[in-house]
Amino acid sequence: MARQQRFIDLTGYERLHDVERRIWYSPAAIVLGLIGLAAAAYTFWGLSRGFILPHVGYGVFLATYGLLFAYYFWYRFQRVKCPGCDQIMQPYVTDVDVSLNLKLVRTVEIGGRHYREPWAEDDRRPWVRLMWRVCACEACKTYVNCSRLYLETCTDEELAQIRQRVQR
Repeated sequence: MARQQRFIDLTGYERLHDVERRIWYSPAAIVLGLIGLAAAAYTFWGLSRGFILPHVGYGVFLATYGLLFAYYFWYRFQRVKCPGCDQIMQPYVTDVDVSLNLKLVRTVEIGGRHYREPWAEDDRRPWVRLMWRVCACEACKTYVNCSRLYLETCTDEELAQIRQRVQR
C-alpha cells in the first residue's frame, strides 16, 4: 500500500525561487550535467565514427543521470532549510497550480483540482489527481516546489464528477 502523503494548502505561502535556483544550479549538479553532456557527445561521436565501444559513453551518461536524480530528490530536496527559521522544511503534497500549462497533458479541472487518466501502462487506476511534491515551513509560510508530480488515486465521488464532465 502506498504511503499517504500529507496535504498542504499553499494559500498565503511564499515560494522561495532563490532557494530553488540554488538547488537546481548548484556546483555539483552543474558538474554532473557537464559530465553527462560530454558522455552523450562522445557516444554520438563514437557512433558516427563506427567505434566499437560507444556504450561506454552511454553507460557514463546513464550513471550521471541516475546520480543527478539521486542528488536532487534523495539528497538536496530532503534537506532544504528554511531561510527564516533555519529548520528543515517538511515534505507535503499540494494541488497543481494553474500557472502550469496542463493542456499538453489533457487534464480535467474540477474545483481547482486537476485529474487525468494515468499514463503508465501498468497503472490500473481509472483516473488520478495531479499534485506537486513540495517542502514547506508552516511557521514561516514559505515553500519550495520539488518539481515532482504525485499521482493520487481518485475517490468515488471524484470519479463520478469526472465521468459526468467527460461525457458532456
